Amino acid sequence: MSNHWLLAIGVNQYRHLLPLNYAQADAQALWNFLVGKSGFMPDRCLLLTDTSPFIEGRSTYPSKENIHKWIEWLLLYGTGQGSPLKSGDVLWCFFSGYAVNWEGEDYLMPIDGNPGHISDTGISVRSLLERIKSHSGVMPVVLLDMKHPPVT
Repeated sequence: MSNHWLLAIGVNQYRHLLPLNYAQADAQALWNFLVGKSGFMPDRCLLLTDTSPFIEGRSTYPSKENIHKWIEWLLLYGTGQGSPLKSGDVLWCFFSGYAVNWEGEDYLMPIDGNPGHISDTGISVRSLLERIKSHSGVMPVVLLDMKHPPVT
């Protein structure tokens, strides 16, 4: 499956929200399955969790900034040759963690997401999907395992 890419994100230990128990394990399990059983190439599968190792010297900590950097790397920069994604490629995006709805829009909460500042610290699902779809010829598969944080 050389034309399939994966960005799997799982957040357990939030800075501003109660911890989750299985989000990181879910992202790791999907990564393991797609690489180990489905033939995805490991160098095309990114795992961003609380404890995932650096990739080529780059942080995989699932902060808002890092998530945006990895998405931009996939869609624009790649290895300096332009985007690593080509027309006809399939980009799998998986997120397991908290999400909130604010002013009629859904936001994924990265590890540094703050429910008191959702629009500044969350990742808009709508803009994420629009960003991915803007890459010509790439077919997105988006899987969201979203938990709503407890109301305080």
